[in-house]
Amino acid sequence: MATSFDSEKILVKLDKLTENLHHMKVEHSAQQQRLQDIEESVLNQGPKGEKGESGCGVSQSTPRRVAFSVARTTSFTAKFAGATLPFTTIFTNTGNGFITSSSHFRAPVNGSYFLTYFYISASNKEAHVFLYVNGQRKVGAYGHATSSSNANFGTGTNQIVLNLQAGDEAWLQVVGSGQVVHSNGNTYTTFTGFLLFENCGN
Repeated sequence: MATSFDSEKILVKLDKLTENLHHMKVEHSAQQQRLQDIEESVLNQGPKGEKGESGCGVSQSTPRRVAFSVARTTSFTAKFAGATLPFTTIFTNTGNGFITSSSHFRAPVNGSYFLTYFYISASNKEAHVFLYVNGQRKVGAYGHATSSSNANFGTGTNQIVLNLQAGDEAWLQVVGSGQVVHSNGNTYTTFTGFLLFENCGN
């Protein structure tokens, strides 16, 4: 025969079962809501877009690393004013921006480029060398040596940072007809440049 104590124990167990059942119903309802939200999110998604182009809106085949360094191993005499100073030795041409046939550097990508050159004028001579971009003079250098100078040679050099568009060309010109830019196996005369960074807004 059940006592009042047993009845109380049964009531306590029923209360716990009822409470557990309530928690299970709440959790089940929450899971159903999460599933519904996921289904609605999937249904509301539009069609998958096409893959975008990489960095700066250019194709991945475009060279990202651009650097060149070239030199002369013999002297050059300008046969006419404004003659292009040609270079015969290539140390570096990463990105294939330097064109050997014309001795022009052609920018492969839009960006900011550092360009520099150095040369020696012939003994007791003077030589003006200017850097041009797309036919426009940017910077110049002047090398002049007199018979009283110790080395008997003059030097000229300059540097510049330019924002170039892909396809822009830079080169060196000897200003005066008959001016001589000296060099030999020591490769005194050089032309160097490299990409600092791409300009995505250009």
